[in-house]
Amino acid sequence: MTKFIILKDLKSNLRAFGAWILKRMETRHRISVFLLTVLSFCSCNGQLADKNSRFFDKDQDIYIAGDENNTATYWKNGEAVRLTDLNNFSHASGIAVFGNDVYVSGYKTNNKDAVYESGSSQHTVVTDSKNKVPQRNGTIAGYWKNKKFMDITDGTVNAEASSIAVIGNDVYVAGYECDGQKAASGSDDLNNAVAKYWRNGQPVVLTDGINVARATSVAVKNSDVYVVGYEQLGQNQSKELRYWKNGKRINIKIDKNIGHGSDYSEAYSVFVVGNDVYIAGAESGLATYWKNGNPVKLIDPIKSQPGQVDNIIVSKASSIVVNGTDVYVAGTQDTLASMNTVAKFWKNGKPLSLTHAPEDLKSNVFIALSGKNACLAYSLADKSDKRTARIWKHGLTKILSDKVTEVNALVIVKHL
Repeated sequence: MTKFIILKDLKSNLRAFGAWILKRMETRHRISVFLLTVLSFCSCNGQLADKNSRFFDKDQDIYIAGDENNTATYWKNGEAVRLTDLNNFSHASGIAVFGNDVYVSGYKTNNKDAVYESGSSQHTVVTDSKNKVPQRNGTIAGYWKNKKFMDITDGTVNAEASSIAVIGNDVYVAGYECDGQKAASGSDDLNNAVAKYWRNGQPVVLTDGINVARATSVAVKNSDVYVVGYEQLGQNQSKELRYWKNGKRINIKIDKNIGHGSDYSEAYSVFVVGNDVYIAGAESGLATYWKNGNPVKLIDPIKSQPGQVDNIIVSKASSIVVNGTDVYVAGTQDTLASMNTVAKFWKNGKPLSLTHAPEDLKSNVFIALSGKNACLAYSLADKSDKRTARIWKHGLTKILSDKVTEVNALVIVKHL
């Protein structure tokens, strides 16, 4: 309790009391100004996590695979681990952790220029006047185990590994490999790209090579292998979703009327829980996931007036995980008139935008769960096109790298 000094006259008492009141008001004003400053600071910082705050939890590790300056890289709790030197172009596409071992799928090149014999196939190079030897002149698909590269193709033709799963001593990789021939509906870049998956380096061919095809994601449950991707059909090379179980194609319901009515569908992620198979992708240009073959659209189409297509939404679902009855999906969204792609997150169909213009998404969005909380990773560019790799958790984002980056996979490992 504040004690007042009893003065001999009333005038002095009033003067002392007035001074005390002014002092109290000044103190409260300073407190109010301080609180206002703090609130303004928090508001201006938005969702970007403070550099000094603890973003990663002690009871788990967060792994993200991607590229940094065109070099295959993964991050463990924000710390970058480069998988190749800077002399060779390389790409990290997927990541899995089993015990103390870290597996990263992808591909690399050897940067060797080939001199081809005139009139020969582009797999034979001239070494001297007498001898001709095969030369690696394509991308080499494979995976890194604890930073050591294990190739699954020989590099004579282009090949890529897109996804990886590890069960015990078995390593499963999904991707594609060209056979050097141009597909009927193929592109000059991919040539005759054949969708495949590899188990411990042994290939399982999924498509016949007539059309360009890719396997984009692999999951293993018990002894069953689930692979999804797409095949490009017809002269317009329109993509059509593909799903295989143990190498056998399984038909998926494609409803062309679900979106813009286009002949277009694709799959980018597969997740298996119990007897249910979830696939994330796009149908007729709209983000969609399938549960046991039945489509669930995540965005309603916007019907434009004749001649006006600027407000048509284009979206896709690129990653999916399930916990109990909750379905978590990550993806992208933009419009035909927009110059900015937005990162999206859906929980049980309810959307949340993670980024906003003028920021522009530069990768797919990937999701993993920490308990019932979602964690997402993606690559973003500001209006000056400076790219950063980012991770989103609990409404906060953290920058992993401010170099030229691309994010391609995410996994969370709980400590036992």
